Amino acid sequence: HILGYEMMRGVAKRCGWPEFIQVRKQVARVDRSSWTQLVGKYIYIEEPECGVEVQLERGHLFLQESLGIRYELFPESETEFFCLPKYETIQFIFNDVGIADEMKIGSYERLERVA
Repeated sequence: HILGYEMMRGVAKRCGWPEFIQVRKQVARVDRSSWTQLVGKYIYIEEPECGVEVQLERGHLFLQESLGIRYELFPESETEFFCLPKYETIQFIFNDVGIADEMKIGSYERLERVA
């Protein structure tokens, strides 16, 4: 799995595909007590039969894909995270009353919270 990402990044660097080029990310210091608001199930807006689950375990946030792959999420800010080895940005979008009801993965994938 990791080897596939490494190969893809190598091709991306050579071909100039900015979406797949690895960038250095830094973990931000954030208040982890608000992470309970992010926990839940989210489905892809374009593919509602597929989804992810955000889980909180011992102060760490995880993204569990429906295929069984699990990634730890590292904070870039209060609402943006990244995971390894993908380095994609995962952004939580809050509604008017302060509840995370959407998630955006990378530049294109949008998910809505269902539970």
